Amino acid sequence: MRKLLFISILIVNICKGQTNDFSESFYFFPQNIFLLVPSYGGVNSDAQANLLYRSYFGQLTAIRAYAADVNFNVQKKSKVFPEQNKHIIGGGFYSEREGDFINRNRILLRYAWHTRLTETFNLSGGAAFHVINYLFRSSSAGSNGSDFAGSGNVSASVYSETFKLGLSINDFNEPTLKPIDNPSIVYRYYTGHLEKSLGISPKSRFIGSFRCNYIPKGYSTGILHLGIIFSEKVGINVLAHSSSGLGFSLDLNKIEIENSFLDVSFGYRVPYAKGARVPYNSYEINVGYYLVRQ
Repeated sequence: MRKLLFISILIVNICKGQTNDFSESFYFFPQNIFLLVPSYGGVNSDAQANLLYRSYFGQLTAIRAYAADVNFNVQKKSKVFPEQNKHIIGGGFYSEREGDFINRNRILLRYAWHTRLTETFNLSGGAAFHVINYLFRSSSAGSNGSDFAGSGNVSASVYSETFKLGLSINDFNEPTLKPIDNPSIVYRYYTGHLEKSLGISPKSRFIGSFRCNYIPKGYSTGILHLGIIFSEKVGINVLAHSSSGLGFSLDLNKIEIENSFLDVSFGYRVPYAKGARVPYNSYEINVGYYLVRQ
């Protein structure tokens, strides 16, 4: 019964055209901020792959989102790499399924350019093109439909080893999809991201970050993240969302695999007692694979 009620609410929202699924795609944003701010592609590594999964417990396991993404530096290695220019090509897909009724998909293509500003800071600019598909299914007695549209993001970032600042304009053309009779508008939104880390020992540090999404024609949100990383291997994090609850995550970083390393993160979100847009506990799994360029 809870599952049917929750899915019914989601269907009502899409029929009203009040949709912006991708802006809130994953709660634990520090591991996947490049999805919203394409200029972050390639900041952490020359070659990386990421897998992400989000779902609920119990009867709501049919409601889930997942993504796969890769970034690769196509510039040949030189004596100045990576302090000088580098060119990142990336892409992947995102899918958000709401049971057997609604499926929102995106195919992403990304380009990011990085250059050195000073000995400490770097500048990057990025753009992404998205192919969006909304698929709606109902019972055999109802209507079914599918529609496609194109959209994109543009962004700029300034970053160093301990600091990141990024701004992005997302879904700038506000595409309209009409899988069923009522249109669904994917509203334009603006993303801001700020991150700072502070060393407390040679291999341990505090880290804090903030991500906000400003949606002029919809609801706007912010997430504050505070964490600590021990010995560059284990991270413990707390996140607070302006409308959907508290989150906690455990990270295992830099698991060595020959000439590469693996990051694994498990996050758990608990909604606020009142006012949560989605009043159910959820979890996320993030896996990042980083290849050390030879």
